[in-house]
Amino acid sequence: MQLIEVFTQYSKLNKPFTFYYDGNDLKVGVRVLTDFNNREIVGYVTSVKSTTETRAEASARLGFELVKITKKLDDKPLLTNELMELSENVTAYYLTNRISVLNAMLPPSLRPSKGSLTAPKIATQKRVTFNPEFNAFDKLTDKQNGLLNEIITLGSVLQTSKNRPQITQLLNKGAVLIEEIEKYRLRYEDYPLEEPHTLTTAQKEAVQSILNDYKETFLLHGITGSGKTEVYLTLAAHYLSQQKQVIMLVPEIALTGTMLANFYRRFGKKIAILHSELTPAEKFDEYRRISNGEVDIVVGARSAIFAPLQNIGLIILDEEHSETYKQDVAPFYHALTVAQMRAKSFNAKVVVGSATPSVETMARAKKEVYGYYYLGERINLQPLPETTIVNMLDYKNLTQASPYISNLLAKEIRKALDAKTQVILLVNRRGYATFVSCRHCGEAKKCPTCAISLTYHKVGNVLKCHHCGLSFPINEPCLKCGGEKFSYTGFATQKAEEDIQKMFPEARLLRLDSDVSRRDKTPQVVLDKFMKYEADILIGTQMVAKGHDFPLVSLVGVIGTDASLSIPSFRSSERTFQLITQAVGRSGREKITGKAIVQTMMPDHYVIKYAKAQDYFGFYDAEIRQRYFTQNPPFHFLLSITMSHQDEKTLMNTIETLRINLVKALGEDASVIGPTATFYPASGKSFNQTLIVRYKNYFKIKPALIHTLSPFREQSSLYVHINVDPYDV
Repeated sequence: MQLIEVFTQYSKLNKPFTFYYDGNDLKVGVRVLTDFNNREIVGYVTSVKSTTETRAEASARLGFELVKITKKLDDKPLLTNELMELSENVTAYYLTNRISVLNAMLPPSLRPSKGSLTAPKIATQKRVTFNPEFNAFDKLTDKQNGLLNEIITLGSVLQTSKNRPQITQLLNKGAVLIEEIEKYRLRYEDYPLEEPHTLTTAQKEAVQSILNDYKETFLLHGITGSGKTEVYLTLAAHYLSQQKQVIMLVPEIALTGTMLANFYRRFGKKIAILHSELTPAEKFDEYRRISNGEVDIVVGARSAIFAPLQNIGLIILDEEHSETYKQDVAPFYHALTVAQMRAKSFNAKVVVGSATPSVETMARAKKEVYGYYYLGERINLQPLPETTIVNMLDYKNLTQASPYISNLLAKEIRKALDAKTQVILLVNRRGYATFVSCRHCGEAKKCPTCAISLTYHKVGNVLKCHHCGLSFPINEPCLKCGGEKFSYTGFATQKAEEDIQKMFPEARLLRLDSDVSRRDKTPQVVLDKFMKYEADILIGTQMVAKGHDFPLVSLVGVIGTDASLSIPSFRSSERTFQLITQAVGRSGREKITGKAIVQTMMPDHYVIKYAKAQDYFGFYDAEIRQRYFTQNPPFHFLLSITMSHQDEKTLMNTIETLRINLVKALGEDASVIGPTATFYPASGKSFNQTLIVRYKNYFKIKPALIHTLSPFREQSSLYVHINVDPYDV
């Protein structure tokens, strides 16, 4: 008999429970089916101990009745020893529950949850080969001989619905052998192999600096178009030649196709991709390919950092400044932190690249915690785009056709269309109108679940909540007064598409935002069309601003992004500067001279001025002073504690008690701010409040944090979410 410790699928119960198993073949790291509180659940085994005791004896010693493991779901551990240790480290660092970390690491088909039992499993297909013992060719028909010759020539063929009858006949005559092989459901485009490009002197120096630097993490800082991708490929080739493996992370799923193509052309088929837009079946297949050692390179978004590679030499995070590397739900991990944990296990190198590094990353580079190299010129020596600021507060700058498009932008779009070049317009809000209100009483249309304003989507004629994703009919009357007429204000991608089409009816338009991505399954469809010059103008959210290289783009228009400067976040200036700089950098990347127009209502703001000049170092110096005086990262660090309860009064009393306890426990090592309402004050039937803890040494305050939070986290009706190093507060 074995005594088994199991983490259940219930994340609230953040501790293992002991069961018994009649047998001796269970291993740590497999899933099991068992009964828990009169429910059949899936659990994850974290400890196995053999015992000579009977069930009754073990139950008496432990003080409770042992329940039997009813079924073993896996023959071998789902995670390597390194990934098991990583799950423990991530759980400990982020003060989260183990089961949520395991769910983040595994594809749906392998997660310790009941849903995994009905998730896609291995798909198979039949491979047909020649039976070398067969020699009765004269007994075959001409058609059968023709197919058999094809099988002999090719070595094997796959059985299809078309050739199944003939293959069955060949099998009955003993001419062929059939075996079941695994079928992979993700189709890759077969890119032709390319020779490595000749590196510039600066690129060669960057590669050597990274390889020769003893530091674990290295910042490759390069302006847009400076050739960072070619440096990544050269580094990957170096580590692959040493029989090491590579993880290549990109911040947006929209960028995985482009990066995959770059690596595929250089290294061939031993590549897998991982990201959330894959179907469960595709994720399962890709995960198995990686786990079985069939690939050496994994390209993907944030979750690909958990790829089950077993000999990692290099981890790259492109556009490292992107907020998407930080998960915004439990377990709230940051891909860079996890990358550094994995690098320690493999003695690997972590390379982070960006034209606009995060303030924290640049600060660590300046303190020589990270290695650093700067690529200050575009590889083709093209100048950065000529950038013009348009003050949208001056009504003389506005077109009559649309109050959101300036005369200058309209004029430059016309020039680009006449010159047969392309235009990118960045509008960082999706939908049609960002605010809908009752014309009679002024009441805003809000999500009943999240209590935030709904966005009108003309495509589908619905109101959508951009937090929880719920949709509502537009024709429902006002909940306050019963009014049936509404005002639609604000500017988003669908409205931009409509206005631009009216202004330039001959122009071919494409739109790229998360709505289009869901409809087309992959943004790569839209990007490929734009790359092939099947459209003149691409309108989109931040998905169009990062990492793309379109040779015909001569103009970038930035519309309304300075609204993000008003967001109450210590990162609002940084985020706005990065977005504008990245968007402007899409223009004039090849032989065409680039232009950019930034429309703003804050033309004198330091962020707008530095973005216009593409002056990262000027922005960094100004921003780091702001961070110092406001005691924000990198000078102090933050942790948020969000508490949820169905009764608002109980919530307020409980979180105030927690605040008092934290102030006492942490003393002078940290300050406690709040409680304050979250950006989403309600979620479902619960109310939310947040405390912010500001500190300098996380590991110094961590024991007191754990001790103080434990009794609150154990309350069944209370939900406590801890976010270490939150991107926003």
